[in-house]
Amino acid sequence: MLQNAATLISMLIMFAVIVLSGYALLRKPKTDTAANLEEMQRLKGFLQLAAFGIVTRLQREYGNGTGALKLSEAVESLLNLIPENLRTKFDGMTLIDIIEDALADAKFQWEKNPELLNTGEKTNAVGFALDNGDSDYDPEEP
Repeated sequence: MLQNAATLISMLIMFAVIVLSGYALLRKPKTDTAANLEEMQRLKGFLQLAAFGIVTRLQREYGNGTGALKLSEAVESLLNLIPENLRTKFDGMTLIDIIEDALADAKFQWEKNPELLNTGEKTNAVGFALDNGDSDYDPEEP
């Protein structure tokens, strides 16, 4: 009788392990958690700020009449700013929307302050002014 009870308990334990393993394998992983969505919003906000600098830099470099060239370079520049594991979250149209919004804002800012386009300062890939040598910051140092 003890042997039958032990066998029954062993079978119940194995059944529970199989059921729980199946549940763990088949359940959907939660990819859109609140923390993940918040991280994506922060990244999108960063990309919007960076896009302003990028379109300003490209306007300085290429001037008027080169919209398609500037757009493709702006998309490439934004893609380079996105970590590889998050690039699949941003399709081309989302990046183009970010760039177009930044361009509309930039045109407004350029009208208010034309010096934004006429600066002789060296800029980085995003379009922000580089250090003028007054500090001891070295971008090559880790």
